[in-house]
Amino acid sequence: MSTPSVIIPQIQNYGNSSINDDFEIYLGGYNDTGALLLSKDYYESKFNQSYLFKFTKQNIPIPLQDNETIQFVDIGLQFTILLTNLNKCYLFGDFYFGDKNPHFNFFQLKIKINENQIVDTFPNKITFLQCGEQFVIVKDESNTFYYCGIPRFGIGDTRNQSVLYHFIQLNKGHLQTLQNGKDKITHIATGGRYFVCIVNNRTLYGIGANSEDQLGIPSESDYFRENEVDLSLQTTSMEQTEETLKKFYFLKSLWNEDNYYKVDKLTCSGNNTLILTTNNTLLSTSIEQNKKQHSFQIIPVATTLGKIINMAGLWYSTFFLFEDGSIHSLSSYFPSSSRSNNLFFKKLIIPINNFTVRNISKGIDDVAFVYNNDTAGYFTSKNGLQWSLNVCDKEINNCKVASKHFCIFFKTNEKQKSKKKMQEKLFKTNGFYDIVIL
Repeated sequence: MSTPSVIIPQIQNYGNSSINDDFEIYLGGYNDTGALLLSKDYYESKFNQSYLFKFTKQNIPIPLQDNETIQFVDIGLQFTILLTNLNKCYLFGDFYFGDKNPHFNFFQLKIKINENQIVDTFPNKITFLQCGEQFVIVKDESNTFYYCGIPRFGIGDTRNQSVLYHFIQLNKGHLQTLQNGKDKITHIATGGRYFVCIVNNRTLYGIGANSEDQLGIPSESDYFRENEVDLSLQTTSMEQTEETLKKFYFLKSLWNEDNYYKVDKLTCSGNNTLILTTNNTLLSTSIEQNKKQHSFQIIPVATTLGKIINMAGLWYSTFFLFEDGSIHSLSSYFPSSSRSNNLFFKKLIIPINNFTVRNISKGIDDVAFVYNNDTAGYFTSKNGLQWSLNVCDKEINNCKVASKHFCIFFKTNEKQKSKKKMQEKLFKTNGFYDIVIL
């Protein structure tokens, strides 16, 4: 596959790597908190988009066992989270924005199962992990959600408050009504201080901050006030932080009660939730007076620009990829009067040749990645595409830009793993040395 003719990033691979590694992680940006998995000797005081640090199983600075590999990687404002296939979770950097980790070292995040038991690994298989601005959300195969990070989802003044460096189970609240075998969580998205999920492609549930009605529930409604958490509670101790988090629970939005819409995609920016339906209707949360049922409204201009293929929200805006290959950005903060005209979207000019965009990840200051299945590209709206990166035998599992650093996670897919195992088996069999697997 051909890639754009642009600058190749400088890659610092300070350890050994092997063709048998089933993952590669590339990190760049600031390392003042240790979020780049580096020691203070590699501290970078300047955000450098063209310099990447590469990690494989041979040099990643956590104690992986022989049968252990990295399952997923995600980043928050200035921290990085790594999940292994053995259900272990590691933190690099710190949850508090602006703080500097004096140790520049990894920290294994443990899991509190009950009041008397804290374990090293999640008890069930993890099916979802994503970072908010200053917290991490994990979901296992039993639809149990875990939280780790800043108190109260970061709502209100959290200075000098106690941060959780272990996971606790969140209160399912209205999700308790889900029936095993019948109901399925089909979409999940994390915002700045909250996160939401869709059940059966129809119904929205959310937990966390709702200052901008981002849970799909008007914050001035009686329904929300009856379920609102008292944010004046102190969280100066770990016990207080845990008790306050347990008071948060999933609330069901009254949007789509008639099941008219079927959800195709779900994303969140810092304080905004957006839903794309299967008939290409785009809906966004907003604050408007006299809303009694839900806080979503249709954005009609989206349909005039064509079919939306993908969308990605982060911090202050959302990126939309359209069927014709064009990318438009949308600010999370806009006056209601601009909703009906084309000023609502800002088209980004990205000179990409022979490069089919499959997904997008938005960072601050109009900096983002665009990528297909196996190639990532880094661009700014001012200067266009800066560089591209391709790993021939691996696909991109995650690609994300945060406030102070960015991450690209390449991983061998299951078909490639099976092919590799078959090759190794055949090559070790007597009489089959001349077999070539195409």
